[in-house]
Order: sequence, then structure tokens, then C-alpha cells
Amino acid sequence: LRKPEMLPPREIGVAIEAVIGGSFGATRDEVVQSVSRIFGFKATSAVLRDLIGGVLDALIANGKVTPKGEMLIFADENNVTSP
Repeated sequence: LRKPEMLPPREIGVAIEAVIGGSFGATRDEVVQSVSRIFGFKATSAVLRDLIGGVLDALIANGKVTPKGEMLIFADENNVTSP
């Protein structure tokens, strides 16, 4: 199993997009847990949670993902990807 800090941010971003696109939105906790599982981690450590959260925050800051209530969705409906 790889160390969380070895995961490339771009791959984490793709996994986040797959989780959000595959379920038409997700809460922050759902995104973090699902992305963790995608990469084969059975438990989500604080380091992994912070790493995924940082990439998620970057996607929000650059306008690709937006909060809608408790859910995170694509800011532009055309960005929806299928799993």
C-alpha cells in the first residue's frame, strides 16, 4: 500500500471528479471516504483526509466544484463525468 503523500494531486482530483460525477454530488465526508477507498486505503488517516481535502479545496477555489448546501457538485453541468 502506498503512503498517502505519494499520491499525485492530479490523480486525487480525477478520483474526486469521478465520485461527484458518479453520484450527482456528494458531501465532503463522502468524497474523502470514497476517494480513500478508490486508492485502496481501508482507513482514512488524518494525513490522507488533509491531502484529499486540500485537492478538493483547490477544485472549489478554481470553480470546478461548488457547494450546494451540504453537497458538492460540479459548478458547470458540462463537467459531469461518468464513473
